[in-house]
Amino acid sequence: MNYYKIYGADNFEHVNFLDESYYEKLTQLKNQKTIEFGDKPQVELVKSDWRQKAKKADFPGYGTNFIFMRDYVYDKDKAFFEQFGVLFPVYSNKGDKLYVFNCDLLEDALDEEKSEFVRFDSGKVMMVEKHVFKNTIPESRIMFRIPYTNNPIIVTDKFIEYYNANNYNGMNFKKIA
Repeated sequence: MNYYKIYGADNFEHVNFLDESYYEKLTQLKNQKTIEFGDKPQVELVKSDWRQKAKKADFPGYGTNFIFMRDYVYDKDKAFFEQFGVLFPVYSNKGDKLYVFNCDLLEDALDEEKSEFVRFDSGKVMMVEKHVFKNTIPESRIMFRIPYTNNPIIVTDKFIEYYNANNYNGMNFKKIA
């Protein structure tokens, strides 16, 4: 089985937080099932930069830790994503309704003896430099996060097949193991 990190695709719109506290709330979620953002817009969809105008994305990019999706993707695929985490509504400054996906942690996914880490002086993991996953991960776990400081969403070939079969756009995948 191959494992990948998710990245926002080039030439597609991406998400910016309007207030840094929203990002902080998301990074502290871990396996929480609820979050309160309030009723004012939390994000903006950036549709252009100095190079070009970006295309509308089914999954507007942000980073590797969160998946943002359009409301029509949520309506179609809510049950699929809820197998692997929870979804929270967010609103853009232009009135777009999006959902942010908080993927569940898989506590014991990495073989820590074979993986390689960059650590802070305290010994806490800053990032995983080389991912070596245990062969005990169920084949049905096609999405998960690992419990380290920089804990991106990890997907398998089966998730990418699902994504491609639905002709979605807005994500790129980088093989990590």
